Amino acid sequence: MRNTFLNELHEVLSKGSFFELTDFEIERSVDKGGDTRLTIKYAPNPEFRVYSQIPLSRDTKDYGNDFIISANVFPGEININEFVKFKGKAKFFQGLEEWKARVYEELLTIPLIRQSENQKQQIEEILEELDDLDNTFFTRGEAEALKERLDELEARFVDSIKLHAEDEDRQGERLKTLHEEIEDLKSKTESRTKKGWARSFAHKFVTWSSDPDNQKLLGTGAKAIKLLLEAGKSIGL
Repeated sequence: MRNTFLNELHEVLSKGSFFELTDFEIERSVDKGGDTRLTIKYAPNPEFRVYSQIPLSRDTKDYGNDFIISANVFPGEININEFVKFKGKAKFFQGLEEWKARVYEELLTIPLIRQSENQKQQIEEILEELDDLDNTFFTRGEAEALKERLDELEARFVDSIKLHAEDEDRQGERLKTLHEEIEDLKSKTESRTKKGWARSFAHKFVTWSSDPDNQKLLGTGAKAIKLLLEAGKSIGL
């Protein structure tokens, strides 16, 4: 493999402001037929990689006398692993740039996925504490009492949002979203069992409690749900 090819490869991998050449591990070997096996790995997360085979000679029959470079890329455009062919060096380097862009996108989603997994875990932990909750439907009186307590909770949230919101536009958006979420919880008192309603509230609770301003207001998830469901008690969290 020529040094000029390796130099161009290094330029492609280091191009842009996010990646540096040292972020990648490059391995190459020659098989018995003379083809070059080129492996490129993103060192901080080696599951992002490219396995490629660069032929010793051009394809003169089907591809117009050009080198046909085959590769397995992780991640692919749609799938985690995809097999692709590149006609010539320029297309191969273009494919590497597109692969780098996908790696960057995947790296950006990792915190979001981790946050989602953490939220799911929090919800399951809350529901485990409520395993003994009655799985019957709300009576009319219980539903009305719960709606009143949800109105109280909304009022407390409104005060907190007005106190901490950055600007009026942002404040208006948060108040609108909050009201819609509270109304959704109120409507579900008529169609969900107590356990089913508790699951819906747990999802909202985890989202709300991700805001530090709400954590003292809400307390723990299981406690918040139990207090909301206890007839005759104000929220008092």
